[in-house]
Amino acid sequence: MIIESGAHFVMQGAVNMVVEDGGVANNGTFHPGGSTVYFDGGNAISVSGTQETFFNNVRFRGSGIKRNEGLASVIRTIGVEGNAVFDADGATNTRVFTLRSSDTVTANVDVITDGDITGNVTVERFINTGPGASEHGKSWQFLATPSSGQTIHQSWQEGGSVPTGYGTIITGTGTGFDITTFLPSLKTYNPVTNTWVGVTNTHTPVVNKNGYMLFVRGDRTVVTHNGTPNNTNMRTRGVLFTPNFPPDPVTVLPSQFQTFGNPYASRIAFNNVWAASTGIQDVFYVWDPMLSGTYNLGGYQTISGITGYIPTAGYATSYYPAGVPSPYIESGQAVFVRGTATGGNVQFNEGCKMPDSRLVHRANPGNSSSRRSMWFTTLVSNNGKVADGNIVVFGTGLGNEINEYDAIKLRNEGENIALIRNDALLSVEARNPVRGNDTLFYHIENLRPQTYTLIIYPTQMPAGMQARFIDRFERTSTRLRLSDTNFIQIQIHPSQTSSQARRFMVVFNNGERPGRFMDIDAMKHQEQHLITFTDTETESVEKYVAEYALADGTFNPFNTLYPEMESNTFNLSHQPSQSGTYTYRIRIERKDGTVHYSEEVSLSHSKHAALMVYPNPVTGEWVQAALQQAPDGIYEWRWIHSNGMQVASGKERLYGKDKVMRIRLPKLQPGVYQLVCVNEDGNSYTTSVVVP
Repeated sequence: MIIESGAHFVMQGAVNMVVEDGGVANNGTFHPGGSTVYFDGGNAISVSGTQETFFNNVRFRGSGIKRNEGLASVIRTIGVEGNAVFDADGATNTRVFTLRSSDTVTANVDVITDGDITGNVTVERFINTGPGASEHGKSWQFLATPSSGQTIHQSWQEGGSVPTGYGTIITGTGTGFDITTFLPSLKTYNPVTNTWVGVTNTHTPVVNKNGYMLFVRGDRTVVTHNGTPNNTNMRTRGVLFTPNFPPDPVTVLPSQFQTFGNPYASRIAFNNVWAASTGIQDVFYVWDPMLSGTYNLGGYQTISGITGYIPTAGYATSYYPAGVPSPYIESGQAVFVRGTATGGNVQFNEGCKMPDSRLVHRANPGNSSSRRSMWFTTLVSNNGKVADGNIVVFGTGLGNEINEYDAIKLRNEGENIALIRNDALLSVEARNPVRGNDTLFYHIENLRPQTYTLIIYPTQMPAGMQARFIDRFERTSTRLRLSDTNFIQIQIHPSQTSSQARRFMVVFNNGERPGRFMDIDAMKHQEQHLITFTDTETESVEKYVAEYALADGTFNPFNTLYPEMESNTFNLSHQPSQSGTYTYRIRIERKDGTVHYSEEVSLSHSKHAALMVYPNPVTGEWVQAALQQAPDGIYEWRWIHSNGMQVASGKERLYGKDKVMRIRLPKLQPGVYQLVCVNEDGNSYTTSVVVP
């Protein structure tokens, strides 16, 4: 079929066109509509002509080689059936065939059985960067490379050219970067050190089975760090992974995190990947640039099979909507997984592929597959942005110990809210069916002094169950609705105590009787020990006696508290008098004359130096670092990013009781940093600092 110059060939609606033993020579305009074009028969030049041919769907069937000798693209799906082979770049390997990506759809390669696609194919991945309401600003993107052939410079840097709507500026230290910067904008994950490592040469192959974390500011016309972001497409040109050119497996170490990139130019189902693999949990972790909180850094969503693949930030982000299963890894997307106790390999095959596509800002239709009781908790900052979240799943046989059904928390650089059990931080906690006196313990990190909202949404909880949300700092207990969404305002004050990691918990009871719940916790605050305990049966108590013991095991009373009708959470402090391990407990003297004891908690105490930085988080280019109770002398200090790279250093001579250094910071990317000070004797003092 020949489309003459100036002519228009219109395929209206979802029509099919079959081309037998021939091709389409397009010298005019081909309008694909919602059509599917089939190229049947034997050897043929399927596509030619002077103008680009845009196919909606295209399928090559029959036998022999079907060649592209023109310029062609597919908008939705390309398929190869029977023994047909599609030669994408023609006899001279110079022709261009592109899998297009836009804000509505990304083209995919259907399952290949006996056929093949050979030659170089260009694969696009649309990034919805921009200032609009449906777009996101400059952000980190966790990307895969579904073709092999080009270098990083040739692909994502567009060979150094500046085409509108493609590529991005890549910065770092080494060879091939657009701009030299100390901190890299392109990095890979090292599972041995659990750190991100900057790429040092962009003239190396772009294909990487582990994927990349890339900071995208927009296309290559956005040169400055404060330039207005815009949409871009990250594209690679090379050979696709097919049954005749299969992707390599990815090794996963025992009980360690590992990244991998989707190797196919197609959406894949994680459940199928998990079934084909060995030694990994049925859990994957995605990077969500819209999970920004107040730090605007993005964050990780945990997607677990035990939850029906519902993301953990249970309230809507535009990438992963609330309560909507997201079981797929999209074309061009990389993710984290975690090894079981044995470790193993992530394996891929054509059976992992799934039809259609979804950009991470468009909802994926589907229904929750889980009928278990579930408990969603989402942390929302005062600007209304989702910061983090977690899920508890209750079901028979899941167990209350840490096992393969639980998902270890992958920490964000911004705000974190996790569940804690046996000192393990979890983003998904699997438990046996909920019972009276069960308790959920939350763990918070990096929350700023402001008002946050905790959104707690229980589903399918057993009839008659009750639950209370306990704030140990405010000494409040709030009744939760188990058939509706709960919105709880939490205030984080500048004081360290108000942001203590284990400030919040949820206590269940079966509604028939409250049942005794006694929880005790202890933490250090400057030179004091702060003890917090909660009792759900204060009405039967005469008094509480706080006791401590040192190495000899003899408990000594140091404070007495009496029940208060308005609260069942109590706070008290203890001033340690000597170095050693202090064990605390509460003696409960009831009105009926009986005596009970709480569990015991321990804290060690020693007189040692402390390093403090203020303001923290950083608010300008200057900070002050104070070393308390440290010896006089010369101190070397180093400012280190969480990826392990040193960004600043210096040396100062410090004297006096409170040794204060005034440090001027270079231009820093947002993140969590470590300030390390080392004196002449080799003693090291470290603290964490947040740069928003």
